[in-house]
Amino acid sequence: IPYAIMVTTLAFGILVTSDGPAQFAHAAVTVGAIWMIVASFMVAESTTRRLARLNRRLAYSDPLTGIANTRRLREQLTAVLAKGFGEGSTFALFAIDLDNFKLVNDTFDHTTGDRVLCAVADELSAEAGHFDLVARRGGDEFSVLAVDIDNRDLEALARRFADAIGRARMRTCPQISPSGSVAYVLSQSGDTIASI
Repeated sequence: IPYAIMVTTLAFGILVTSDGPAQFAHAAVTVGAIWMIVASFMVAESTTRRLARLNRRLAYSDPLTGIANTRRLREQLTAVLAKGFGEGSTFALFAIDLDNFKLVNDTFDHTTGDRVLCAVADELSAEAGHFDLVARRGGDEFSVLAVDIDNRDLEALARRFADAIGRARMRTCPQISPSGSVAYVLSQSGDTIASI
């Protein structure tokens, strides 16, 4: 904007002081054209930034539940594994699977199944720590990457995740065994994404 003001002021001054019967009109049209171009660039830049933010959000979140997707989980795991052990990089990765979820879709419909998945995502997010990453890996499988595990009881956290799944299932579809299987692995030096 400062450059546009400077350029248009300079152009207006030059055009107004030049000889000719319509110098003011010519100056006004030129200045208006410059401002139209500047405004177009500003709108285009703003739109591009907004679309880039939206694309990034879509690329790293599950479209149904709104939590992280597998791509985001892998990226976060890679970042955590890149830190050297001894720098607080130990973490736990919870693998979560809804029990008898296929029965929900078969007995009711996929809309009910979607409501169950969204409710489970909400409950898991509520139980996870502030720095933990809750992700849907696909279907009825979720993961929680717990990175701040000092002084945390991981067995108790696993039970809380299982209870959270039970609450979500009871709220959305209590007719079919409202439970989930929860397991976790504690990272060790030398781990890779594949080994975890």
